[in-house]
Amino acid sequence: MQGPRVPPGVYTLTLKVGEQEFSQSLTVVPEPAIASTAEDLAAQYDLQVKIYDTLDKGVKGVNRMRDLRQQLDGWAKRVEKHEQGEALVAAIKGLREQVLAIEEPLLVPDLRSGWADNLNKGVRLLQKLAELPAVVEMGDYRPTDVSYQVYEHLGSQIEAQLKRFDELVARELAPLNARIAAAGVGAVLVK
Repeated sequence: MQGPRVPPGVYTLTLKVGEQEFSQSLTVVPEPAIASTAEDLAAQYDLQVKIYDTLDKGVKGVNRMRDLRQQLDGWAKRVEKHEQGEALVAAIKGLREQVLAIEEPLLVPDLRSGWADNLNKGVRLLQKLAELPAVVEMGDYRPTDVSYQVYEHLGSQIEAQLKRFDELVARELAPLNARIAAAGVGAVLVK
């Protein structure tokens, strides 16, 4: 995704190559034909940054969920022939399904580029939020109240799912790891 447009002002650009740093000042000037105030453009930028930060947290959370599901799939295969395999596989698959249930509202699980899953399964929270920057920067004016409301609505839902995941991991992963370790077959890690 393209990042937000910065408001007019003086910025310092720094390029770091190895141990060397090169810096230069840059002035972004407003277009003369635009009547927006500096405060309006700063408000637009601030909302854009909040949107991108929430998207970043959401995508990182989904990546953690997918990593955990992949590990759980691997552990289910490894322990199925163990003497306690049936019970361990059931516990592993149960946790995997709980993780999947948390991921599903955020993004279509295992979505691959070019697949029509968005059309078949509906647009999810992260995809909806990813469309908001285009609305916010549609013109050179303060973001609308509706833009703020949409951000708050989607952002709070994304945060709730990420919190559910963290709580699930805190509550369920240690006991599962203890069962796996007691069976002598290792443990699952969450990054």
